[in-house]
Amino acid sequence: MKRYFKTLSIISAVVMLFASCQKLAPSKAQVEAGFTAPTAVPTLTIGNVECDAINGIVNVNVTVSGLPSDKSNLSVGILSSLTPDFADSKFVETKDLSDGNVVMKGAVTANSTYYVKAIASSPTGGSSSSSVVTVEVPDIPLYYKAPGVYVGTVDSEAYGDSYTSTIYIVADEDDPEHIMWIGGIEPYYADNGYTGQNFDLNYVMATVDEEKGCLVVALGEDAHLGGRVIAGLNAASMDDATSYAPVTFKMTATGDFFRAEAFQTVKSDGSAEDSYAGNTTYKRK
Repeated sequence: MKRYFKTLSIISAVVMLFASCQKLAPSKAQVEAGFTAPTAVPTLTIGNVECDAINGIVNVNVTVSGLPSDKSNLSVGILSSLTPDFADSKFVETKDLSDGNVVMKGAVTANSTYYVKAIASSPTGGSSSSSVVTVEVPDIPLYYKAPGVYVGTVDSEAYGDSYTSTIYIVADEDDPEHIMWIGGIEPYYADNGYTGQNFDLNYVMATVDEEKGCLVVALGEDAHLGGRVIAGLNAASMDDATSYAPVTFKMTATGDFFRAEAFQTVKSDGSAEDSYAGNTTYKRK
């Protein structure tokens, strides 16, 4: 009899434990209710790409389809990289999405080759991406990056000494894409107070040659040095000055200016004055 009651007690305990487990185990509905509903991921098709090298962006036309009504868990934008495996990439998210054609912005650097794609991702819906396009980002135009202050050392044939020269380059107000004003081109005048910083009696006008990356001071140009003009080296007068090379300021890959010159100044009466020949590198200050 004792063995019977002992067995009965064990069975009762097992039943109670089983019932307790059944009560604690959540249902399938309860499990699903504990998770955020999956977010659909749209299909992205990349189209035309336009570069804005000055501002470091690309405008990418992307066709978006299958965009869910709830976009709170969705991240869509442009991924750009200097390598095709996107190992080191930049992501720019796009807001205010809708199905159809959307212009998305991506981050780039001027004068570089980029790999670009549109991507969409959600923590509850996976991810999708467009095909990859290669974008050649052009260099920033010379007229935009040339203005600034530069310092160099000029070896002067005229005075026999080396001069530290500071030049100031500004864009013309009326035609900034084609004309630059270069102040402080003559160190001797700078020593006499005409620095060129305020473009006072120590400056020249130069034209912008985007193809060659040069600022060109034409022969016969008024040098604004006390009425003098720039002539060809050893020119007897302005009549034969055009047979000589002009003064050029060529921008280097590092953003400095290399000045190549072989010229002289001619007085207002047409007689030759001082001659200059040599090369100078001006580093951006």
